[in-house]
Amino acid sequence: INENDLFKHGWRSRSRVEALQYIFLKWLLAFLVGFLTGIIATLINLAVENIAGYKFLVVLKYINTERYLTAAGPGIPEIKAYLNGVDTPNMYGATTLIVK
Repeated sequence: INENDLFKHGWRSRSRVEALQYIFLKWLLAFLVGFLTGIIATLINLAVENIAGYKFLVVLKYINTERYLTAAGPGIPEIKAYLNGVDTPNMYGATTLIVK
């Protein structure tokens, strides 16, 4: 609080009811800011959980239908396997190029 002479004069010139209204409104504003912050944080948390759940279901669907994309990692293990003689079909196809 900026407590200069002008502020003190204005505060003293108020009646008791005006002072109590001012204090009540200050606390009400602080409560509303905290309440709205909590509501917004809860909504953001719910949105993130729903998006993560949807992402999980989409990935699960792709894994179950065997249409998963081959760009899950950097590709070094696949190259090592290919150099050791393991021939994986569609290891580096068009979908890998699009995903990477």
